[in-house]
Amino acid sequence: MKPQFAIFLMLVFPTILLAQQFPSPASNQINNQMMLEQQWAIQQRDNTSTLQRSLIVLGQKLENEENKQNQLEYDISALNHELSETKDIIENSSNSNSDLENKLEKINKSIDKKTKRLEDSNQIIEEIKSKMRGIVDKLKIEVTN
Repeated sequence: MKPQFAIFLMLVFPTILLAQQFPSPASNQINNQMMLEQQWAIQQRDNTSTLQRSLIVLGQKLENEENKQNQLEYDISALNHELSETKDIIENSSNSNSDLENKLEKINKSIDKKTKRLEDSNQIIEEIKSKMRGIVDKLKIEVTN
């Protein structure tokens, strides 16, 4: 036997034996594992996108509600100014005027309604902020995973 052939057998023979002792997984197992990992990655990306879209929508709702709140505060301020002017007119007039009294009642009712709406708006804003904090927390968890 030639020495080169002997060296070749010594190098190849152990490789063949080791290959039989440690079989590699079947190609379909590898493909299945890769598909599962791809599906998981796609699902995570979709979940993150959905949460980000929800966060954007809630941000828009928050902005709209804050604009409503600012408008209500402005309206209440204007009504309070009108109320004080009407009270001044009543105090300065010598006789009682039922029209002015009715106007005072209307102004007070309007202030009460707008104040109630302002309180409701504050509650809605707090709910939106709470939802946004929950989504941000979920996004933080997904980023760390």
